[in-house]
This record gives sequence, structure tokens and C-alpha cells, in this order.
Amino acid sequence: MFASEIETPRNDARVGLLLLRKGDGTFNPQSVETSVFFSNKDTKDLQLINNAKLGKSTLVANNNDKLQIFSVLT
Repeated sequence: MFASEIETPRNDARVGLLLLRKGDGTFNPQSVETSVFFSNKDTKDLQLINNAKLGKSTLVANNNDKLQIFSVLT
């Protein structure tokens, strides 16, 4: 939540962390450098979509900003 009073700093949790499911109930954390998933805007929603050109992709909706799309590499 970036929109707040001028005297209140923005409320965010950094740029996030990609966790890949291992299948045994645990996850493997991926750094931004490894995952290439970097969304540092005021993100309001994420959706996994099937894109005709890119295949599986993550669509990121940002408040008062452009959409971002990231290819999901398998």
C-alpha cells in the first residue's frame, strides 16, 4: 500500500520472494537474480494466465501504472 498520508511512510514488504513448490509440502526460495521476477511497483493483483505467444505467464496489475507480464519458465 503506497498511498498514505504524507507523514506516514509507505507500507510494503520489499519486492517479494518467489517460492517454488517442491511437491513435498516445502518450497525452494528463488532470489530476484535467479527468478528474474522483479515487480517493485504498487502491485494490487497477480494472475497466472495462458498467453498465446509466451505460454504460462504471470500478469501483474499495478495501481495507477502499467501492467507487467512475466513468462513462467518450466
